[in-house]
Amino acid sequence: MPDPLWFGPPESVAALLETSNPAAVVANIAAWLAEAIQHELSMGVSVANIGATLEQWMGLGGTAYGMKGSELNFLGLEPLAAHCLKHMAIGQAAVEANTVARSAVIPAIVCQTNRDETAALYASNICGCNTPAIAANEEMYFGQFTPQNMNAGLAYAGVLNTLMGSIASTPPPITPAGFSPAAPRMLTMTPCLRPRISA
Repeated sequence: MPDPLWFGPPESVAALLETSNPAAVVANIAAWLAEAIQHELSMGVSVANIGATLEQWMGLGGTAYGMKGSELNFLGLEPLAAHCLKHMAIGQAAVEANTVARSAVIPAIVCQTNRDETAALYASNICGCNTPAIAANEEMYFGQFTPQNMNAGLAYAGVLNTLMGSIASTPPPITPAGFSPAAPRMLTMTPCLRPRISA
């Protein structure tokens, strides 16, 4: 169900959008981009390292080294970078939706000015001389400002709901383990410390 705020007076809908600040989303976009770049750089360095050292390895160990490195790069880092870029695109779409919604609404000051003028016209409507001006203002407010701002708010909310759905529907990729399950494990033991008993 849409937020009831979008069905409020057009000046309040406009104010809600006019005071919205996408700075946090822009910062989030930058963080996702930095993360994607880091994954891509790590993959590039790893691929270069594997290429430079692989021929120095021999036998099954060398083959396993090359295979595990490629697995970590192309099934681990590459999907993570793509995941980060997807979230960056979602953030950009949210900022664009905010920009579109803010430009689509009748500004709050225009809506409020209409209300103030209409109230003054009602107050001074002696013998019905202000009735045509009142009717024009009311039609503008309820016939144009209200539906336009409501539709802009609902469209914005619809885009955000879609974007949130796409975030929830795509969890981060599961990366392969950085070790061979068949490899022996080294256990680290912490020495047991006992208090000294003095005689």
